[in-house]
Formats: sequence, structure tokens, C-alpha cells
Amino acid sequence: LEGERDLVTLINDYREFIDTRILWIQSARHLEFNDFLRLGSATKWLLSPLSWGQVIAGLGRDLRDNPLAVIAPLILIIVMITMQRRLKSRLSVLGRYVTKLSKAKFSDTLWAGGVTVLMTIPWPLLLYLIAWRVGQLNTDTIFATALSSGLYAMGHLLLMGQLLRRLCRNEGLGEAHFRWRDENLILIRKQLNWYLPLALPLVFIIAATLNQPTQTYHDSMGRFAFFILMGCSMLVVYRLMHPATGLLKHQIEKNPEGWLNRLTGTWFAILLLIPFGLILAAAMGYMYTAVQLSLYLMSTIGLLFAVTVAREFLIRWLNIAQRKLALEQWRKKSLAQAESAPVIDEKTVGDSAELAMPAEPVIDVNDISSQTMKLLNSAFWFAIAVGMVVIWAEILPALNILNQVVLWSSEATISQGGSDLVTLVPTTLTDLLLAMIILLMTFFVSGNIPGLLEIAILQRLPFTPSGRYAITSIVRYILVIVGLAMTFSAMGIGWSKVQWLAAAITLGLGFGLQEIFANFVSGLIILFERPIRVGDAVTIGNISGKVSRIQMRATMITDWDRKELIIPNKEFVTGQVINWSLSDTILRILIPVGIAYGSDTRLAYDTLLAVAATHPNVLKDPEPTARFVAFGESSLDFELRIYIPHPDLFLDTRHDVLMEIDRRFREAKIEIAFPQRDIHIRDIMQGSPLLSNMAKKEV
Repeated sequence: LEGERDLVTLINDYREFIDTRILWIQSARHLEFNDFLRLGSATKWLLSPLSWGQVIAGLGRDLRDNPLAVIAPLILIIVMITMQRRLKSRLSVLGRYVTKLSKAKFSDTLWAGGVTVLMTIPWPLLLYLIAWRVGQLNTDTIFATALSSGLYAMGHLLLMGQLLRRLCRNEGLGEAHFRWRDENLILIRKQLNWYLPLALPLVFIIAATLNQPTQTYHDSMGRFAFFILMGCSMLVVYRLMHPATGLLKHQIEKNPEGWLNRLTGTWFAILLLIPFGLILAAAMGYMYTAVQLSLYLMSTIGLLFAVTVAREFLIRWLNIAQRKLALEQWRKKSLAQAESAPVIDEKTVGDSAELAMPAEPVIDVNDISSQTMKLLNSAFWFAIAVGMVVIWAEILPALNILNQVVLWSSEATISQGGSDLVTLVPTTLTDLLLAMIILLMTFFVSGNIPGLLEIAILQRLPFTPSGRYAITSIVRYILVIVGLAMTFSAMGIGWSKVQWLAAAITLGLGFGLQEIFANFVSGLIILFERPIRVGDAVTIGNISGKVSRIQMRATMITDWDRKELIIPNKEFVTGQVINWSLSDTILRILIPVGIAYGSDTRLAYDTLLAVAATHPNVLKDPEPTARFVAFGESSLDFELRIYIPHPDLFLDTRHDVLMEIDRRFREAKIEIAFPQRDIHIRDIMQGSPLLSNMAKKEV
């Protein structure tokens, strides 16, 4: 039993050793001139009439010996091929009403997806059937196995290519249901029209030569086919992903400040360098590595394609559900208006209702709420991340070889046997790559998780919008701090290594950057204590406006002229701030009114209360009041006190009340007083000898 355990342990060690090093070992010689000369023998082997004759004869015997296993799927494939014309017409019918709200149904989109799959699978199924039966033959095992592998590879590529082509066809899912751009669909179809006919035989050659024992065939024909395939792939990537003419052109133009536009030179260069790097690897003898990496890349592309299509289905479903609800509300409103209209007779009502009904709105695929789209995008990227981990999990052991590349070493103290031992801990290339991944994930998570948290959890809890903003901001800060700590830890830089640096930085912040540090701490105080919140109307100094954003260093206020003012956070903590809506949004408006002497004060009092009572923005509790406050120099002074539910209504309510007071006072013949002064010319003449003499001369 102990010997068996040792054997199992040895096997696991060898497996780990092989998994770690297999991708980093040359599977062939460097590309040589003799490889061109060996093309003839490889071509002769692949096109051998004897081998093909044996395979065809074996397929005949297999059909005779196993008719049910061959004929039944063959009949099904033939039926699907003969139904292509009918399926195309059915697809057109399903896309006829996709933009009509009264007739649009998500089931039509699902049926269109099923029809698209039925139109796609016949020829790939035929290749799979032939590959399956060839693999079961008892003829030349080497050639049959190679042929079966090549047919399987062709089937995989044909399935993906045909499915993409069917999605992008005229009146297909992409055009009719997903509302993809016509220029993008045309571009994809053009590239598939030349790429698939070239790629299918090349993939067959690569897979067939890989699964046979003769190394020269693999190094010559298989390698050259791989070169051509990667060159064609590079050309397709260039045409499809070019920032100026490719599939992402409209997204880049729509958001010129986004990362797609700012990092154009980086991501586009990486996409082109991937197939070129695989060509170089194959030419240097790492043919097995290049082929395996290309397979993983193809699986990743398939994952992106599948997740994108699933996302489009979800958007379509949400769009129809949301727009159906809007249509139902619109119909109820129209019926309510029709019922409130005067009725003459049924014919008149029918005609008027028909004329009153506006044109039915058209579905817009992009007409989805921003919150729903944020949630969908978060789920989209999460599914991609999980799928890529699953796909690339098999290759992760090969990255263990990077642990042998030591970048630097750092001292670490280990307690052992009551004493502290100082040892050197190496930081390898794997640690550096892991730290970079953690850093990138930190920025990605801190940018998306708070929004997802607000949509999925916080909106279902009894929090105000400003409270949710504070929570999400604090969560973002915590995620950034934790991510940075994990990044430094992955690089072997723990707290014990940076505590003196942190102390020095803190001291520097205290002296040299004290204002910035004070604003940062003040921002945290604002988020926790919440003396001001996003959406509050505030006055600080001579600045009034609404708080639109609270950031780490400053708070942004949008004033009533729509100007954005950036105020340091310290001003809100140490200065005098008026928050018009901190604990109570109710605001009192004081309106002074002066009427002329001799006016009816009781009528003026009743009129002021009547004006306040009829305005919709004026609260009943606290109730409005009017007071006769003073006998002025030239007026009888009244004050009208009214209360409104929110400061945002201040200007509009004050304007409406003043206009109504002026109108009603005019109707009631109540004169609004204005200052009057009497000028006594005689007194002026008596006090001025010059004016008196001028008056006597005129007399």
C-alpha cells in the first residue's frame, strides 16, 4: 500500500513537471530550408489515393454494417438542408414586426434564434458525422485518425463561421432583432466570404498533421498552413478592429474621451501582435505551444461571441417588456381622455378616438434605463471573466515556470522555536504579473461594484439617494485601499516594509500637503457625518446652488446659472454653511406687501390668504398666514408667510404668488402704495436770495 502511494505521488510529480514545462519546450526544429523540400512528401501522404480509397471503402462497409447509426442522422441533415429556403422565409416573417409595439413579442426573437441555429448546423453536422464514422474505421489507423481530427477541426470552425454569418445576414437576428449597424454587418459578411474558404482547408491540414506520428509532415506542411492561417487572421483582425473603419468606429466617435479612444494604439497593436507572435513562435520551433495558444484564443473568441449574443437577447427582452409597459400606460391615458371628452354619438366617438390616437411609437433597442444597462454590463464582464478563467485554467500550471525568474529578494522575519529568523523571500516574475492583475482588477471592481451594489441592494433598502451615494463612495475608497494593499503584498512589500515610508509620507502630508490632506479628511467627514449631501441646496459665503458631486478633495456645486463651482471640502467643515434641506426641506417664503392709506385692510388681508390657499405649491400644514405689521411712512404694511415643500420651488412659487396678488388687488381696487414726496418751491426761494431776486425781476 505504501508503494502504491509512492507511485501515485511520483506520477503526480511527473504530471506537474510536464504541465509546467510542456509549453516552454520546442516541439520542432527552427524553420529551415529543408522544410520547404519536405512539402512534397507531406502533400503526397495527405493526398494519397490509396489511403483515401481505404477510407472511402471503410465508410461503405460501415454504412452496410451500421445503417441505423449513419442513415438516421444523414436523413436529418438532408431534411435540414432541403428546408433552407423555408427557414429563410420564416426568419423574414419573424422579423417583420420587431419594431411594432402592438405586435412585437420576445418569443419571435427566440424562434428567430432557433431558426438561425437550424440554418447553421446542417453542414457542420455532416462534417461531424463523417469524422465520427472515420474515427471508428478499422483501416489505416494513422491516416484515419488524422483525417478524423482534421474533419472535427473543420466542423468547429465552420460552425462558428456559419453561425456568425447567419446572424449577420439580411433580415437576420443581428439586423432585425438586435438592430446592429448595417455597415458592421456588411463588413463582417465581406470578411467571412473570403476568410472561411481559406481557413477551413488550412485548419484541416494543421489538425491532420498534428495527429500523425511523422514529424516531418507536421514541421513542413502543418507549420506552413499555420503561417498562412495566422496571416489571414491578422488581416481579418486589422479590417474588423481598425479604429477608423472597423466595428468599434461608432463607439469611439460617440465617446472620444473613453478608454477605447485613449488606448487605441495599445489595444489595436496587441490584437495585431497576437497572431504575429504565434507565427514567430511556430517558426522558432514552438509549434505545439503556438497551436495550443491559438486553440485557447479561439475558445476565448467563442466565449465573447456567446456572451455578446446572450446579452443582446436580454436587452431585447427588457426592451420589449419596458416599452410594453409604456404603451399600456399610454393607452390608459388615451382612454381616460376619450372618456372625459363630450359624447355626441357612438360614431362620432369612434371617429374622434381614431383621430386622437397618435402614431404608435417604434421600439428603440437602445431605449433601456441606464441603471439596467449598468447591471447588464456588469453581468456581461463578470461572465467573460469567469469563462476566461475556465478556458485558461488548463494553461495556468505552465505559468509556474515564471516562478524561476527572480526579480529581487527581500528580508522577512520568521518566528521559530522562540527565536526570530531572518530569511530572504524572492519576488518572481509571477508575483509581478499577479500584482499587475490585482491592480487592474482593483480599478475595474472599484469602478463597477459600487454601481452594481446600488442597483442590486441599496435601492431596495430605505436609504435616500444621498445616503446611497455616501455608501457607494466609501465602498469605492475601501476597495481601492484593499486592492493597493494586496498589490504590494503580492510584490513582497508588506506593511513592515513600508511603515517607515508611510510615516514619512504622512509627515510630508502634514507639512507640505496639509491643505490637500485636510480636504481629503474633510471629504471623509462629509461622507460619514453628512452635513451636506448630493442633491442638497446649500449656501456657502456668497455662493448658492445644489450639491452635484462629493469627491475626495473637493465638492462640486451647480449654481442656479448652471455653472459648476468646485469648493474645497475644508470650507464645508470649518466654514459657515447654510443647508436649505438638511433635516427638513420645508422652506418659508416671506412676501411684504404695502397698500395705500385709506384701503380696505380686511379685504387686503382676506385676499392675501386666498392667494396663498389656491396655489398648489403652498403647504396646508404649516398653514399660510398674513399679518398687518405696521403703519409705514406711505403705506399700510402687510406680510404674507407661506411654506413650500422644497427649496427648488422657491423662485417659481414666489413669482406666481406675486403675480396673483397684483391681479387680485387690481380687481379689488386695492392700490399698492409707493413712496410720495412733496416739494415746497416757496421755502426754497425764501432760503435762496438768488432765486428770490430772479423771481422779482420776472414779476
